[in-house]
Order: sequence, then C-alpha cells, then structure tokens
Amino acid sequence: MNNWSGSINSNIIGLFSIFLILLGSYTFSLSVCAEQRNTITLATSEASPFSSAHDPKQGYVNEIIHLAFERMGYIPKVEFFPHARAIFLADGAQVEGVFPLRDSSAHIEGMIYSDAIRGGGINYLIHNSRNIKNLLNVELGDSMTQFTNLGLSRLGVLRGAQLPSSLQEAENIDVLLAKSLPTLLDMLDRGRVDFIYIDEYSAKQTITNHRPHLAQKFKFIKGLRKSNPHFLGISKKLPDAPQIMARFNQALASLEADGTIDSILERYGIFIEPDNIASDKKLIVGAPNINGIEAAIRYLDNNDSPFSALDIQWRVMEESILRKHLLGDFAVNETQFDLTMLGNFEVPIWAKKGWLLPFSEHPSNYDMTDIIPIAKHSNTYQDEIYGLPFVGETTLTFYRTDLLQRANISLPTQITYKNLSDIATVVQDPKSQLYGVGLRTKVGWGQNMALIGTMVNTYGGSWFDEDMKPLLTSKSWERAINDYVSIAVKNGPPGEYDLGWKDNQQLFADGKLAFFVDASSLGGYIQTLHTLKFQRMLV
Repeated sequence: MNNWSGSINSNIIGLFSIFLILLGSYTFSLSVCAEQRNTITLATSEASPFSSAHDPKQGYVNEIIHLAFERMGYIPKVEFFPHARAIFLADGAQVEGVFPLRDSSAHIEGMIYSDAIRGGGINYLIHNSRNIKNLLNVELGDSMTQFTNLGLSRLGVLRGAQLPSSLQEAENIDVLLAKSLPTLLDMLDRGRVDFIYIDEYSAKQTITNHRPHLAQKFKFIKGLRKSNPHFLGISKKLPDAPQIMARFNQALASLEADGTIDSILERYGIFIEPDNIASDKKLIVGAPNINGIEAAIRYLDNNDSPFSALDIQWRVMEESILRKHLLGDFAVNETQFDLTMLGNFEVPIWAKKGWLLPFSEHPSNYDMTDIIPIAKHSNTYQDEIYGLPFVGETTLTFYRTDLLQRANISLPTQITYKNLSDIATVVQDPKSQLYGVGLRTKVGWGQNMALIGTMVNTYGGSWFDEDMKPLLTSKSWERAINDYVSIAVKNGPPGEYDLGWKDNQQLFADGKLAFFVDASSLGGYIQTLHTLKFQRMLV
C-alpha cells in the first residue's frame, strides 16, 4: 500500500500483558598538572552492561565515569581492548587509567583505585545438572572447604580479573583463564571448568546476546552472591595521579549525593534492594516506563486497593532493558520479579518454553468477555490464557493544529509518507527549534523497530513469507527504510538519531514537533498537557 489507508486494523504494534511470575600504544606528557588538563585517556573492555564498544555512550560504569570527569572539567577519551590488555596498558602508563576494576582488596600494584562505584552482584555459575542443594553450607561462604564439599575444583575466570580473596591462596583449586566472557561460558558448557566466577548481569547478557543456545543450561549458587562494586584505576606513574583521583572521588560523591548514580543504575535495571523489608510484605514489580505504568503507580499511591498492605517496589525501566533482564533471568533459571509485564510478542513463545504459568483463575469481577478478541488471542497458547492485557495500542499520527494553522496548511483526507514529509518541510523552522516530524530513531525492539515494522506493512511488506523465509531485501523493505531515513534526516531534529518515543512525546507536547508518528496510548498524556486535536491517520 502506497498510502496509509486500509492497513490500521492489522497493525496492532504493542500489547503489553501482565504476569505473575587493536593493540595500540599511547603517549602523553607526564608533566602536565591536574589543573592544566582537559583530556584523559582511559582503557576499558567490551563488557555489557558496564561499557560498549558499539555505542560509547552506553554502559552504566562508563556513564558514571564520564559524568564524574565532566564535572571535573575533563574530556575522557575511552579506548577499547580485551580486559587483560586494558589493565596492562594502564599498569604500564601507556594510558592514564582503566575501568572497570574489581576487588579493591587486591590492588594492582601500579594503580591508584577510586572509591567504589556501586553495581550489581557477582557469583559462581555452575552447570544446571549439578545437584548441590543438600551439600551447600551457606555459613562456609566461598571457601575452599565449601567448594571441596561441592566437588568443584576447576575455576574459570576472565583473564585480567581478580580472583575472589578467599581463593587466591587455595591449593586445591585449579584456575583457568578465558580471554572473553563468551569463551568463559563455553569452557563451562564443555566441561573444561566446574564453575566460573562472573558478574551476574554480565553472564545473563552474554548468554542472551552471544550464546543463546546456552540458555537455561546454568545456574548461580544461591547463598554465595556478593555485591560487585567497580573501580577506576589511575596509573601511579602520572605525577598528578593523586590529585586526579582525589578530584574524581569528589565528583563521584557528588553524583551519589544528588541521586544521579541511582538514576543511572535504575535505567539499566539495577536496583539496590533495602535490607529491612520483610519478604512476605514485599512485591517486586518489573515494568516498562510507559505512560500507563506511571498512571498505575499514581493510582495505587493515592487509592486503597488489595495491594495497599504490601510494600510495592517498582522496577521501572525501558522496555528493551526490561526484556534483557527477563531473558537473562530465564537464561540462568531464576527471576527477580514477583510481577512483571511483557509484550504479547513473547507470550506464546515463552509459554511454549514453559517459562510462564497460565491464568487458570482470575478475579470474579474481571470480565474476560470484555477483552478485545485480538488481545485475547495474542495472550493465548493451546487454549489457555497466559496474560491479562494491561494496555493495547496501534499507530497514530498526531499533529499540532496550531502550527498547521499558523502555516495556513490543511491536511488531505489521506496522506502518504511523502505528503507528510512535504508538509512538514513547509512547517518546520529548525533555527527556532521547530521540527517537522518525530520518529523513533533510538535503536531497539520497543523503539525504532516497532515503527519500522509498521512502515514496512504500509508498503505491503512483511518480515517473512509463508515459508518463514526472510523478506528483508524486498522492495517493500527498501522503500520503507528509505522513507524512514529520509524523514528522520530531513524533518527530524538535526543530528538527533537516538530519540525514543518519550523524547518525541515531550518535544511534541512542548510545541517543537509539528507531527508525531507513534503509539495511540500516548494521546492521553498529550491531552493532559494541552487541549490538542489529533487525527487518527491510517498507517
């Protein structure tokens, strides 16, 4: 279809359901004083979620360190190496610092360590086939005696990482080194090691992103989990290293004090759980940061409900981050949520894998016949319902009547993406921060790919044919991608190619976007801020 008419009924793009459940060398002047510096060269490694070579802005340790140096007036330059190489370069002063380091009790001799940067947990991962339940003695901790009792003697660790202090002098533990996290997991899978010492979040992400065939083959040893803070290391060979580190620690403390670090950690789905909450009164809820969830939180805070007696701890994060956590938890046979939300895309797939329980019972006042048929079908597997819909949405085009009236423009009855771009070009005025069209350009399945899939459908395309052969090289895909890129570049905020739905929602509400192509569920938020007329256009 070349225009937007006739395609809306088949394009439900989001139904959320609620469930119980390089080698290089570097030179620099060692004589530059801290007060004169404005750049610093740091080495790190590709290790999600701490840092990312694919997107230098990503990684929570990376973000915290960048912000701390920026508060000092520095511009950090970050280079990526294998972990052991990054430490070697910093230890030899070929770069000025390195992150993330762990276990400050086992300092690398040539480095000055920062104060701790909070993170998640670190633990021992074993094969799921090992039955250690009756052998584990939590009081023994991660001692050599503990692992001898468990029959674990070959330990795998990442090259360059610090061994746990309790095992550094252990005679009965053979340590094998791996050059990367995927290799470390491969060693465990192939029986080359009995257990590995690894950051929990990293293990989950590595399985999900790089070794999906290893999902559900491993499990962490419950009771041996430790907090896993990270550290920045600065080479002692820098004459001003102590001054740099003192200023860095001050900046780090200010990030802690104003809540910045909490906000960053929560964006990555890392929540530091209070120790004083009784387990039978606590309900941990994992949810995407959509408008409906924000409304639900406000409602529960202001009204009595069956949940009022519980301490609800909301774990609200971007949809893509939540999905990573859920997949990561399933990958190691655990869960961190009592209640969570998923998209209808996952429901039949995860139900088939046995990861979800059906809703065999529901509240007496919950009218199952009131559910939109397609929503009910999307949450059904083998005639059983595995999710109760929370919000359903389709794709709309919103527009600012005030901006179009000012430009003396009327919209045609039907509009194509080309029409949209042409009209937006007339209305927009980038010099005044008025832009034509807001599209999701942030990478991720809940971000740009949701919109791109809808645009492909508009041009008569699909992801697969009836024989499940990919159609990504078809003319429909080519036209949709070309139009998507053209509109984003020509009519969107210039240079802003990391915008999610929430960013565009705010720009539109602030009068900085003439058009906004996104989910229908965003209309309520917009209407609460402004009395705007918006037109439902067929996409």
